[in-house]
Amino acid sequence: MDHSGKRGGSRTTQNMQEWRDKIREHISSFPSEISHYSRSKTESKYLSPDLSVSKIVPRVDTCSTYDSLSTKVGNTGDNAEKNGAQMALDFHHRKVEYATKAMQADVRNAKHSEFYVIAQLACCNLGIHDSDIENGFMCVWPETVGGRGSLEVANCVYSYLTKQITTNKKKLIVWSDKCGAQNKNQIVLSMYLTLLATGIFTEIIHKFPVKGHTFLTCDRYFGIIEKKKKDVFDDFYDWRSVAKNLNTTKLKISEAAQIRLSRDQFGTAEVWKSHGALQFPTKTNILRKGVTIDDFATIEVNEQPTKHGIPEEKVAHIRAMLPYLTNEAKEYYSQLLG
Repeated sequence: MDHSGKRGGSRTTQNMQEWRDKIREHISSFPSEISHYSRSKTESKYLSPDLSVSKIVPRVDTCSTYDSLSTKVGNTGDNAEKNGAQMALDFHHRKVEYATKAMQADVRNAKHSEFYVIAQLACCNLGIHDSDIENGFMCVWPETVGGRGSLEVANCVYSYLTKQITTNKKKLIVWSDKCGAQNKNQIVLSMYLTLLATGIFTEIIHKFPVKGHTFLTCDRYFGIIEKKKKDVFDDFYDWRSVAKNLNTTKLKISEAAQIRLSRDQFGTAEVWKSHGALQFPTKTNILRKGVTIDDFATIEVNEQPTKHGIPEEKVAHIRAMLPYLTNEAKEYYSQLLG
């Protein structure tokens, strides 16, 4: 194209379309695929993770961490040091990719810039996959009712096992991540012992996957959760009063790969530190002195919210969002705030 004698070059529609076609052709030359993480059907395509940004756009402003590690990889002659730097560089790349995707998701979902800088009301969701019926169950509650701790986890599991399932099976196997604050603690153990004492189950085994390889079946549901019916969860029980009957000082629950509790050895926890077939469990009595199965069978677990109200600072932030909400959403939040 001849741009001579024309300040700023030619801007004819024909030339603009030609450049658009060239740009599209250039973008299409890179491999792309439809993301399997999307929560809805979409034709949007994403570039391969193997494609370097430097192949598309020349580097202008760079990261100091990247520059430092990249220099070590290119300049060091020690293989061990080079391998270590390369691993650190790869890890840094992954962190950046995750952060970028998270930011992009926030930008797509929020419709007003002020949403980014104020506290929002959280809605908690605990997913359960029942392998007997190959179906999922979602426990959903607002933060005005409960938080994200062991009490809420124990309540959700207890409610599902006592109200939602119909089975004659007496052995329960549970898989979950290894989060101590939610899944590996006295509260959850107290709930299990109550299920055993009341005869709902005779044996309960809780297993935990290896850290970094937590690929649980229920995780698959969260990508399609908007398409599923969600039941609001509001019947929380005070498992802290039950947990007072336990003494888990010697249990070393944080090291457990799986925990077994049974009705015939009530109060004894068998703990495996790995999932290997040759591993033998350590047995520990977790009941306080004088506590028996009858105490758990007859104990009254009181129903009560685990959390009361919303912090004043968050209330102010939510009120600031009201002008940007639909009338239906505005009415809901107004009633919630009181």
